[in-house]
Amino acid sequence: MPLSIQYVKGLFQSRKGNIERMVEHVADSEYYSMQHFISESPWDARTGFDTVALDTNEVFKSFDQVALLIDESSDLKKGDYSVGVSRQYCGTIGKVDNCQVAVYGGLSAEHYYGLIDTALYLPESWTANRKRCKAAGVPKERYKHKTKVELAVDIVRYQLELGTHFDFPPGWEETNLPTLTFLKRNGFSFDRAFCNTCMCSPSRTTLFTGIYPAKHKVSQTLTIGGPLSPSEPTISASLPSIMNVLWNDGYDVQYRGKWHMSKGVAGNGATTNYDNLTSADISLFGAMGWIAPDAGEDVNPLNFGGGFANHDARYVAEAIKYLQEVKVKRAAGELNLIA
Repeated sequence: MPLSIQYVKGLFQSRKGNIERMVEHVADSEYYSMQHFISESPWDARTGFDTVALDTNEVFKSFDQVALLIDESSDLKKGDYSVGVSRQYCGTIGKVDNCQVAVYGGLSAEHYYGLIDTALYLPESWTANRKRCKAAGVPKERYKHKTKVELAVDIVRYQLELGTHFDFPPGWEETNLPTLTFLKRNGFSFDRAFCNTCMCSPSRTTLFTGIYPAKHKVSQTLTIGGPLSPSEPTISASLPSIMNVLWNDGYDVQYRGKWHMSKGVAGNGATTNYDNLTSADISLFGAMGWIAPDAGEDVNPLNFGGGFANHDARYVAEAIKYLQEVKVKRAAGELNLIA
């Protein structure tokens, strides 16, 4: 019988989870062989998990809906030598204590469940201490700190590449993403999506260029009179974006609504090149017809800082007016409208 099978049987059959007690309950097992297998033998845990994941995936193929569940769990520890041990929140007891924490992934179908992956969480007190990591045998690729969410993403990405199959729970998308569901039902689908921040400037620039802030250089939220706005770089008008790619290919690209993507580049005399954006600024990015002012300009102290809340209504009115113009053009000949 393989030592791995003996060890698993020992975990289930022995009330105390130490090897000395395990060999008392598992037939044909031997203490030193099992001890060497767990402590010294160079077997690869990754290969073991992959085998379990693919076997579980095969068993669950008969189910219509299979979910990948992600959660963390923790184990109380004494001392400072166990890898990743630290005083941190321990879900097992519901408070901060000395423990190890790991992120786990498991396949679930109906009332069946199978653990298929895990990643040990390393607090910054570990990743900031290379000597400690090296002494504990932490692989070099784990020296960089990762949050639990990042570990969860790693698990999902790895399982997809491995070929593990799982779905969203039935009705989840319709309930939680109604707008995306509506777009899909009406012919719009998104195969690549970027979600790096909820802040206007970086996220909108990332959406339109398809690259991260580290590449397009817009990394701060642009605000009128904000301390970071004067030093915020302007996105290069030559950087490929949805707008200028279509414009260069002969499309009539129109933009209506809030800009909040980058400071202007047309040299309109603004002190930060963000105040008082004009349509000339926006046209350099390949988008025509933009109508000033941009949302937020009305809260500029120079404009008495009052602000108003009807920007959305204005944008809708601008879009409807343009579509009415398109309707007239369409009546006069062929027109392909892409929104």
